[in-house]
Amino acid sequence: MGTSGATNETTRQPSSATIVHSFFILIIAYVYPYLLCASYTICCKRYIYLFLLIKDLITQV
Repeated sequence: MGTSGATNETTRQPSSATIVHSFFILIIAYVYPYLLCASYTICCKRYIYLFLLIKDLITQV
């Protein structure tokens, strides 16, 4: 009988933690594509700059 009370205590955790957890997941789900897109464009720009630098070096030679 005493153990059932203990398990009830562990299962009945504060709901605020689960709300924060779901909210955090929601934020990640919403922001992640934008972060991915931003990092992708930054990488593309770097590759473009590198390509232009190499092109300039080739044309100079």
